[in-house]
Amino acid sequence: MPRSAVLGLPRVGPDRELKFALESYWAGSTGTEELAETARDLRTANWKRAAAAGIDVIPCGDFSLYDHVLDTAWAVGAVPSRFSSLDRGSLADYFAMARGNAAQRPLEMTKWFDTNYHYLVPELEPEMQFELHADHWTGPLAEAAELGIAVRPVVLGPLSFLLLSKGLDRPLDALEDLVPVYAQLLVELAAAGATEAQIDEPCLALDRTPEELAAFAKAWKALAATGGDTELCLATYFAGLDLEAIELIAGLAPAELHLDLVRAPGQLEPALKALRDARTRLSLGVLDGRNVWAADLDRVSDQVDAATAALGTERVTVAPSC
Repeated sequence: MPRSAVLGLPRVGPDRELKFALESYWAGSTGTEELAETARDLRTANWKRAAAAGIDVIPCGDFSLYDHVLDTAWAVGAVPSRFSSLDRGSLADYFAMARGNAAQRPLEMTKWFDTNYHYLVPELEPEMQFELHADHWTGPLAEAAELGIAVRPVVLGPLSFLLLSKGLDRPLDALEDLVPVYAQLLVELAAAGATEAQIDEPCLALDRTPEELAAFAKAWKALAATGGDTELCLATYFAGLDLEAIELIAGLAPAELHLDLVRAPGQLEPALKALRDARTRLSLGVLDGRNVWAADLDRVSDQVDAATAALGTERVTVAPSC
C-alpha cells in the first residue's frame, strides 16, 4: 500500500488561536512565553491529529509565527545590513523584520506565487555572510520526539529562496555561499533525529533556463553529499515540471520527488517514464491543497494505480498537491 504524507499543516488554529496570541503579544498584553506556549500547543494538536488520522509522513518546521520565507531568511542569516543590530535570538527582533520598527521599515511583502498568501521578500546584498541558526527546525523535532511522533522537517530550498529574493541582479550567484549553510542544516537535522527532509523548490516548476537548472543540480548534489542518512525529498507544486527538469531531477536521484498533479496532471506520465529504473519514490499530489471540495476519487485512483503499476507500491506516496 502506498504511504501517505502531508506537505504542511495549518498554522492559525481552528479558532484562530495564533492570530489572537500574536495580537496580544504585539499589544504588550502577553509575553514571549505565552506566545511560545500557544505555538507549541498548535503544533502538538496538528501532529496528534495527523497521527490519529494515520498519516505516515507528518511535517515539522512548516509552522510559522509570521511567514515561512522570513523564517528561512532569519535562519540562514539573510539579514539586511540596515537590520545589522538585530539579535537573531530575539523574537522581538524577528518581528522587526516582519513589521518594521521605529528606525527601519519592514521587508517588502508580495504574493506567494498565484495564491492569496503574501510572503516577506528577503533582501540580499553583495557578499552577504550567511550563518545558520537551526532552531526553527531542531526545536519542533525535539517537541515531536517527546510526543513519540516521527516528523519530517520542511525547508524552503536554496534555489527558490534566492529566486524569491530581491537585491541581486544574479541571485543564483549566491548559491555557492548559501549551500554550505543548507548542508550544515542537514547535518544538524540528522543529529536531531530527522530521517527525511522535505526540500521545497516550487520555483523549479516555473520556466527555468538551462543555466538555472544546472545551478540547481550542482546545489542538490552538494546537499546530497552531506545529507548522510537523511533522505532528501524534493517537493514541487503550483505548476508542472517540464520534461527537461523531470529528466534532470531523475538523474539526481532524490529519495522522493513530489509533483502537483492537480495543477499539472500531464507531468505524471513523463515522470513515471523517467523514474521507472531509478530508486526515487514518487509523491503524488492528487488531493487539492487549495480548496475544501471533495476530490474526484476516480481520477485520484487512476493516477495512483498508474504510479503503482509502474513503480510498485513501496515507491509511491499519496499526498495533497501543495
